[in-house]
Amino acid sequence: MKPPHVVFVPLLFVFLGLWMLSWRIYLPLVLVRADHPVIATRTPTYTPTPTRTSTPSRTPSPTVTSATADLRIGYIQYSGGDEYARVDNVGSTVQNMSGWSIQSYDGASCTPLASQIYWFPSGYVLGPGQSVRVHSGPDAISAPPGDLKWTGSAMWNNDGDRGDLRNASGSVVNTYRYGGCR
Repeated sequence: MKPPHVVFVPLLFVFLGLWMLSWRIYLPLVLVRADHPVIATRTPTYTPTPTRTSTPSRTPSPTVTSATADLRIGYIQYSGGDEYARVDNVGSTVQNMSGWSIQSYDGASCTPLASQIYWFPSGYVLGPGQSVRVHSGPDAISAPPGDLKWTGSAMWNNDGDRGDLRNASGSVVNTYRYGGCR
């Protein structure tokens, strides 16, 4: 019959080994013989070493130049039966004219008239390099998209007047003056 420590020690290691595995603890098992002294040794284990990866460099993004619409009243034809104000887009992008307006002034006093405002139709756009004429007077024409009709009444005073082009926020973008209305 074997001495009790020879049987007990291996069973103890089996029990500890199962317990360590259930807790995910991995230690090297050292077999001990009763007739040899215990020698402590370490078994090398695999430990992953992080490796440096190169940091990606930022690719320079291209410089974006902001395209802008630049609208202005380029001319007002104030005499005759077909008057018009010509609005030019001298910018580099399309401008949605929804909510934009042209306002005519009273020629004698050169004050704005609330009754003389033309509103561009919703969804109307003016491309870069394009113009639109807004007609008024008894012979006013309507041929969209280049010619829009404001009214059959004369809007521009022959002796002098002022026209304001306003954006959708109501701010004056450009003013055209002629004659005595400065």
